[in-house]
Amino acid sequence: MAVCIAVCTLAFAGLGVVAVSTSAAQANGQITDVNVTTDDPVTGDSVIVETTIANLESSDGSLDVTDVYLRTAPGAKTFVRVEEVGALDPGGSVTVPMSATFETAGEKDLTVNVVVKGEDGTIKTYESPLILDVEEPRVRAQLDADADDGQYGTTRLDVTNAGNVEFTDVRIAASANGTVIDRAYVFDLDPETNRTAVFDTRSVSNERVTFEADFRANDRSHTATHTIDLREREEVLGEMLLTSVETTRTATGVALEGDASNVGGTDAGSVLVEVPDTGGVRPVSPSGRYFVGDVEKGEFATFELTAETPPNASSVPVEISYIAENERVQTTQRIELAGTGGVTPAAESGSGGNAGGLPIVAIAVGLGAIAVLGTGVYVWRRR
Repeated sequence: MAVCIAVCTLAFAGLGVVAVSTSAAQANGQITDVNVTTDDPVTGDSVIVETTIANLESSDGSLDVTDVYLRTAPGAKTFVRVEEVGALDPGGSVTVPMSATFETAGEKDLTVNVVVKGEDGTIKTYESPLILDVEEPRVRAQLDADADDGQYGTTRLDVTNAGNVEFTDVRIAASANGTVIDRAYVFDLDPETNRTAVFDTRSVSNERVTFEADFRANDRSHTATHTIDLREREEVLGEMLLTSVETTRTATGVALEGDASNVGGTDAGSVLVEVPDTGGVRPVSPSGRYFVGDVEKGEFATFELTAETPPNASSVPVEISYIAENERVQTTQRIELAGTGGVTPAAESGSGGNAGGLPIVAIAVGLGAIAVLGTGVYVWRRR
């Protein structure tokens, strides 16, 4: 027998035949990622768990993903199961979403289990741990009003979702003295996000305004309110006032010189002062209107104005217009003329200081008469 074996071995070796050992095809699966799409899971709400399964490129064949489970560790309870996911070729992957709901709060010790079957019928199971912290629903809305612009037109209201559940159908009403003055609607609010609504409050600039926000959260209706007093703003807007004004009589009216002072709490832009054409008073050259420009809070800029006035005028109105906090403001200030000094009107001035001499008009009439008389004598002599 030994000799026979030896002879056969030598014969195969002489023919160049090599013996090769074979084994069943190996499929290599893997859980590459487990992602929870809900940042702050709460009781009663769905939690989405996304599991990504891959068939590695080193695999010798395809994988059939038969089952994906979300269970409590070590598998005492199954929350959700997905069956017949499908086949994966080498290098392929698939993401399987699973939705679960938890009725109690607290830390949840979970596992994701994946069952695959290779081409040879071999079944393998892969497992990945997952820890979830489930909280009780917390509904909290925060309203914050910016009253800086309230006196001049609009009021901004910030609505913040400070809880851990989504706000839907957020509607806000602004009211004063029991009457709704404006309404606004904002989009849905996720937890820890905020939006801003703008309200027209010009008609209630000296009133208390209440903002009431109605919304739905955790399948229930909720309301949040916030009240502000537009009269109690911390800072007064830019306010222009003419100060240190000096008045001087001119031949036809008056000249004004002084400071345009910003006595408010914010900057004023595009400041313009002018004499209106009204009540016998009208602007005249060279400074019927004067553009001052921008004046910062607490600062001033000089101006000059000239106007034609009746002889008995006791005051002159001056219009002041400017922009404060994106709002155009216009006011009128009257400048008193009592005790105004200045030059004597030209129509009442004497000539050359000869106050005791003949008036200029009388001298002119006399010279004219002499000229006429001389002409008559000349004509008579020629006759």
